Amino acid sequence: MIRMSMFRALAALVVIATLGACSGEKPRRPGDLGAVGLAIKLSETVTVNTVRYSITGASLAPLEGNIEVSDPGATISALIDVPAGVGYTIELAAVSTDLGTTCLGEAGFDVVAGQTTSLAIVLQCQGEEGAGSVAVEAVFNNCPVASDLVVAPRTVGVGGKLMVSGAASDSDAADTLTYAWTASGGGTFAATNVGSTSFACAVAGTHELTFTVSDGKCVDSRTVSVTCTP
Repeated sequence: MIRMSMFRALAALVVIATLGACSGEKPRRPGDLGAVGLAIKLSETVTVNTVRYSITGASLAPLEGNIEVSDPGATISALIDVPAGVGYTIELAAVSTDLGTTCLGEAGFDVVAGQTTSLAIVLQCQGEEGAGSVAVEAVFNNCPVASDLVVAPRTVGVGGKLMVSGAASDSDAADTLTYAWTASGGGTFAATNVGSTSFACAVAGTHELTFTVSDGKCVDSRTVSVTCTP
């Protein structure tokens, strides 16, 4: 159970993707995915455990599910496969734990391959007669995209260095992006929190170098293989 003020937001990430393009364990956005980030703000007078969603339209059977909001401070994420198309509607609904307040809201959207869908939804909450009402605002965040990844050379001897560079973008101009480099095998980066750095091979073999970008709410990453020779 979670109680939130207007200044404490619980982030719920909803990724709307083209059918068959599931990304696995973490939010990733290949070119044929759209993404929507959702942060739910509630008045401190309303307590809810679950926000229910329903997606309809474009000759699609209704897609329904729950966004659990019972863990204070957690980032709630879900991945929903939706065919590219126009005329979709997403409906959100929540009922307070005391069953005295009902919140409803909806918005229309399209899914276009390779583009991000951004929405703004206000959930109107109505309490029992004479109890007044409270507004719940759904604020959306566009996830960053890890784009260019350059490695030169791709093969080097143990003790040698590879120059690596990654680039990223975010359609939310106010977001601050952070970077992280990781490697699957033996070796070290000169710096792990910058876009461009070097990797020193320490163990012979093939290694996976991963570049990750985050806006503090969701992440994206790209990986490249390099070879360290004896």
